[in-house]
Amino acid sequence: TPALGTCVGSTFTVVMTIKPTPAINTINAPAVCSAEGFTVTPVDVTNGIVPSGTTYSWSAPSISPPGALTNGQAGNTQNVISGLLNNGTNAQATANYSITPTANGCTSTSAFTLSVPVNPKPAITNINSGPACSGDLFTVIPVNGTNGIVPANTLYTWNVPTYTGNLAGGLSGSTATSISGTLTNQSNTQASATYLVTPETGACQGTAFTVIHKVDPRPAINDIDLPSTCSGTPFSITPVNITHGIVPAITQYSWPAPVVTGGLLGGVLGNNASSIGGTLSNPTNATQTATYTVTPMAGS
Repeated sequence: TPALGTCVGSTFTVVMTIKPTPAINTINAPAVCSAEGFTVTPVDVTNGIVPSGTTYSWSAPSISPPGALTNGQAGNTQNVISGLLNNGTNAQATANYSITPTANGCTSTSAFTLSVPVNPKPAITNINSGPACSGDLFTVIPVNGTNGIVPANTLYTWNVPTYTGNLAGGLSGSTATSISGTLTNQSNTQASATYLVTPETGACQGTAFTVIHKVDPRPAINDIDLPSTCSGTPFSITPVNITHGIVPAITQYSWPAPVVTGGLLGGVLGNNASSIGGTLSNPTNATQTATYTVTPMAGS
């Protein structure tokens, strides 16, 4: 109602429009995996006062622990809060964003905090394993630092391996705590199996890596019956690969004194010899036999 002195005018209306100012509470986002993007859109009431059309601006985040995360970027007048962070460690780290919201020209007088936990993702380098002996169990457990980024509780999955050489026995594995298996080398030379392994920690799957496991042959020699020799005549036998079984190069032979019949004389033990041999004397007038129990060894 306006008045001038004693003269009162007609009433008129003043309409004052009060636009809301965003007032958003601290937000703790769910954890994401390293190198996988996140997006957060605050919700009215749930997260405080969030007017329609609110935009968000923020500087690069602070990181806890310092240096654990990279690629934290600033944002300006964005409709959502988003980013993609790389975790270069083997443990969870957190990015803390200080965000200023604006709606319809009204900027909040206080920024709110968005905390984004970032879980590590396994990043394991290729591994060379062995050599092990044919038929021996092998186990490979990647080590953090030595073999790349290996978070605690990492699990491994792999398919049946591919081979170079004559190997058998390779099996697949699923969500195992180590890469393991038992391979048989059916030849007389070293062979290898290549496993393509996918690591995962929780919900974070890493890039596949290879484990190349070398398998040395183990001698597997059949029983040998030698032709008769004359008393006092030296004998010698060097097992031949395939003819006598699996005979790796540089196989050595050890044996205790033989078991004899008829009092054969001259049987002595052998140790790490390149062939099996000796000289036996028969003090009787009938054929007698010496039986040697021979242990072959190739390398270890």
